[in-house]
Amino acid sequence: MTPFCLSTFAERTGLLLVLFASLLLMLTLLFITFGKRGNRLAWIVNAAVFLLFFNVFIILCAEHSYIFKGYPLVFHSPISISLLWCTAFMLGLYGIGGIVIRWHKRYRVIDRNSIKEAMDSLPAAVCYFTEKGMVKLCNLQMYRLFYALSQSDLQSLSELHAALAECDAHTGIIRLSDDEPVYLFPSGKAWLFTENKVWPGNGSAYTETVFYDVTELYEKRLEIEAQTEKLRELGRNIRRLSENVVAMTKEEEMLSFKTALHDRMGAGLMAARQVLLQNRPPKEMDALIRDWQRSVALVKQDNDALADRGELNGLMRDAEAIGVDIRIDGELPQGSDALGVFLGALRESLTNCVRHANATELRASVMHNEESHTLVITNNGRAPKEKIMPRGGLANLTKRVIHLGGTIDIQSLPEFKLTITIPIERGFLQ
Repeated sequence: MTPFCLSTFAERTGLLLVLFASLLLMLTLLFITFGKRGNRLAWIVNAAVFLLFFNVFIILCAEHSYIFKGYPLVFHSPISISLLWCTAFMLGLYGIGGIVIRWHKRYRVIDRNSIKEAMDSLPAAVCYFTEKGMVKLCNLQMYRLFYALSQSDLQSLSELHAALAECDAHTGIIRLSDDEPVYLFPSGKAWLFTENKVWPGNGSAYTETVFYDVTELYEKRLEIEAQTEKLRELGRNIRRLSENVVAMTKEEEMLSFKTALHDRMGAGLMAARQVLLQNRPPKEMDALIRDWQRSVALVKQDNDALADRGELNGLMRDAEAIGVDIRIDGELPQGSDALGVFLGALRESLTNCVRHANATELRASVMHNEESHTLVITNNGRAPKEKIMPRGGLANLTKRVIHLGGTIDIQSLPEFKLTITIPIERGFLQ
């Protein structure tokens, strides 16, 4: 077996290069394992192996230099070059294996560095403070946000509170709501701030502060608010259209009512003519004259009414002209949509009670509470023979009540009763 000193120049040079590379791998392994818990004995062994082979490398380098320059050898290593090659390769493989093992263990062993790396990878900004308010553990995202708030580094919990309290003054960062600590940064991101006390179990309490990225929720909220405003505008347009439809329906009903009165007056004139020609008893003449006077009074009041008269007064005069007494128990709601609905219900009930029930009295009860207005209408006429189905004016009245978020109940038996409830709060369409 050829010793190192008698081997060729190429063999000696190759061996020294491989041994130098193996020593570099061992040195890297020492740096990786330095200071790690549970690796103290292994690190000492690796350091001893490194020093041993480092001395061997120095001796072989000196011997190789003497041989290359032709100096006489004072000492030459008796170890064969084949054994040195195997040792160098074994040392290199040991270094590579140790590095690979440590690389894989770094993902399975939890230490301070792994905890810090995990926190830095979080999308949220997280920081823990001691009982005295000093920073214990903080990730990079929290440092970035705090620097945007105060243009300085985070040192204590009081600094964070002060920066949040003064953020609107000079940083351009806006707190979106007084109820929720959501802050809008100039970058367009919205962050929700929370603060809690945590007890890890060692007897000490820590303050946990977290900023959550709620940008997507904030943008969705803006989109919903825009859509809500469009719905409000659409609701207002529908409301105006509904009021116009109700007004047109009311005009049509009044026209029909007046036409019937005019027909009634014509019939009265014909009846009076026949009574006069046929010389009938005075009692028939008195009844005919009273009926005729009511019709004339109604038409006269409608033609001579002032433009600014109230709708309720007009309704009462119309009822008086046709011989119906309207009694209202309670105060009608003023300055609200419920007033228009209730007056429309009274006028529709007045028309129907004369046309179908032959009533002489219309009773209305108005009730209020914190949530709604309620109107109950009855009359002293004949009870309906069958269930009343909303048609014509009642159908339009029903649509208007539903549009305002209210309810309408039409009772047919044992007597007619109309109940309408209108909520005071009308939601986002108001």
